[in-house]
Amino acid sequence: AATLAIARELWPRATAVLAGSGLGKGEATQKLMMDLARECPLPLVLDADALTPKILEVAAQRPKNLGAVVLTPHAGEYARLAGEGADLREFCAKNNVVTVHKAPITRIANKNAIWCSTFGGPVLARGGSGDILAGIVATLLAQEPEHATHAASCAVVWHGLAADSLALARGDTAALTAELTAHMSDALRNEWGH
Repeated sequence: AATLAIARELWPRATAVLAGSGLGKGEATQKLMMDLARECPLPLVLDADALTPKILEVAAQRPKNLGAVVLTPHAGEYARLAGEGADLREFCAKNNVVTVHKAPITRIANKNAIWCSTFGGPVLARGGSGDILAGIVATLLAQEPEHATHAASCAVVWHGLAADSLALARGDTAALTAELTAHMSDALRNEWGH
């Protein structure tokens, strides 16, 4: 309860919230994530340890005026949330979310459509790269809270282009996840054609 009270105090100073990366799955943490999904008046990006069926159930019931919810699951997390082989658009429609399904071909989906990104390659298969992606999604969502799908799509492309730039500089196998952010400027220059 004390941690939720601290979060409530911070909400007026924020425009989006990212939750889940590195939090753990303890009972108190999961309750905090459910309370956050229920009460937070800001758009949410749920990643990693916040991607549980119970938290999703609460997030899916959020009134629209509380802001969009973007999920960033890899294949195993998606199967745990939706069931093996579940249709991505139906999942988004049922749960009122935008989903970034991380895989060799990353899919960004809402209830109406699915977009695919082939940027990034093996560099993005390393631990920690999804945390960076979730951070980029949250940053862009904070800038355009009314456009969750656009924020998620831009984040996926920029993240992938940064990984491609890193792979060119260091190779697919020698690249370290921590080096990914140093290549964001290359991604942004490539995206805008400069």
